[in-house]
Amino acid sequence: MTSPGFASSDMVLPPSMVEDPSPLRVSTFSKPEYGKLTFVYGKVKDDSATWPVHCKRFTVRIPTGRQASALTSEPTLIRAESTVPDGKRQWKVDRYSNPNEVVFTCQPEGGPAEFDGIWSFQLELRGIEINGGMGPVNITWEESTSTTGEDGPFIERSGRGEVSKRDDSFYLHSFRPAAVAINRNTKATLHWEGTPNAIYTMYYRAQDGSQQASTAKDGIWESPVTLLDDTTFTLQAAMGNETRYLTTHVKVNNPDITVNNVTANGDVAIAPEKALKVTNISDAQAGQRMLFLTSGALQVVVPMVALHSVTLQQDQWLAVNEIRANGHPTVNIKDGLTANGNVTITAGKTLTANGPITANDAVTVAAGKTLTANGPIKANDAVTVAVGKPLTANGHLTANAGATVNGTLTTGEATVNGLITFNGAANVISSHVLQNYGKGVAKPTEARPYSHHANTDGFLLVRGRYYNYYSADDRHGPGARMTVGAGGTNYVSDIPAEGNASNQRSTGFFESMTVPVSRGTTARVWVENVAPAGESLTDWLELGIFWFSLGK
Repeated sequence: MTSPGFASSDMVLPPSMVEDPSPLRVSTFSKPEYGKLTFVYGKVKDDSATWPVHCKRFTVRIPTGRQASALTSEPTLIRAESTVPDGKRQWKVDRYSNPNEVVFTCQPEGGPAEFDGIWSFQLELRGIEINGGMGPVNITWEESTSTTGEDGPFIERSGRGEVSKRDDSFYLHSFRPAAVAINRNTKATLHWEGTPNAIYTMYYRAQDGSQQASTAKDGIWESPVTLLDDTTFTLQAAMGNETRYLTTHVKVNNPDITVNNVTANGDVAIAPEKALKVTNISDAQAGQRMLFLTSGALQVVVPMVALHSVTLQQDQWLAVNEIRANGHPTVNIKDGLTANGNVTITAGKTLTANGPITANDAVTVAAGKTLTANGPIKANDAVTVAVGKPLTANGHLTANAGATVNGTLTTGEATVNGLITFNGAANVISSHVLQNYGKGVAKPTEARPYSHHANTDGFLLVRGRYYNYYSADDRHGPGARMTVGAGGTNYVSDIPAEGNASNQRSTGFFESMTVPVSRGTTARVWVENVAPAGESLTDWLELGIFWFSLGK
């Protein structure tokens, strides 16, 4: 038997190490923290060795002291316990300490242990009082092993692992705004001192009055939106099973004020670019002017009934939940209109808006009246145009529910998320490019066609350009064939190829076909080469597939 040697390379039987908790928590003056390390030895071997591997000794070295690189300053509190499977010989665990480390040496009783990868030896170190220094700690281990049999030679090898110590003490204080008063329509900045490992959530009131929540971190937070009036902020910090709250307040200079009822015995003055918002307006007496604004804006969040006229000067705007023009036949708004409820124009009335019209409910135009918008019209509910009246939008019409048109609808572009039904005239364009195949790209074939399922009635446009030619200038005829299969019918269109090489190669021959597709139908598109030369369509054909729909 030879003398033991030493190798600094990886160990033949490297142990696995598990820390509990992970990561380990450092102790504080008022609260000591304890951890456990478990080492499993003999289950895994180095790739350079073969089973069995014989072992005389396994050693674990743990640095001690109060510094961050040490694990504990109380090594005497550590309790060691070894575990082996039934039928295997027991191991003896010895402890040795010096000022810098505590060493645990594990030796099998009765001679070297033979590891075959099936069983393992486990060493558990419990009751480790973690010191107060945060940071990583290197745990080293050594082995005396033989890969040639129980008679050796036995080689001393070493390795190491790392555990982490973290400060999980929970604290939260000093929650305050960067400025206790800010100007209207600016953002608030808040600061606090707190545990870095906690999860922070900021609660605040949004401009619409609803409660909002936003993720916060790193001791600083800026409001996602500007503030229009005084606002209270609540900071929530959560770590583990504990949750804490702090609250602060920010005052806004010249804030917006919202009230339910306003009674003024004199004039109510609205400065330029300012707004007055009320939630209750009494009906005007017959023969009296209801409202007259020369500057600023009026917001009404209940139905407004005008027995006479409603007049807004240039650059002013009116926002109400509902408008009923029962008196004067015309409501003329020179800018945009925003309604949180219905926009209803009764018989014989006209609503003209030179800006956008937005309704969170239905837009209804009854018989004999006209709705004209030079900007977009957007309804989050249905758009209904009754018999005999037109709806004209020179911008974009959006209806998140269905659209029913019994009169005339004219719009540059329409997006309808529900079913659209036309009982009258319509001029609607809404298209979507499905697929483009350029030269050099494989094209869909009858065996592998392009498929499109129609969620609404519409038209499928297939457009091709063929660049190949015939060798003889006096010959021409079909070069590529486009086919659309829909509703049990195949629609076919050929793209010609001619014998003029200079024209054909530079510009190609263009052909398109349009196929009606009903709602719920799956259409298939493919191409094939019908030229006598039989050239591949991959290099000589450009193909585009487009979908035209009355809704999405």
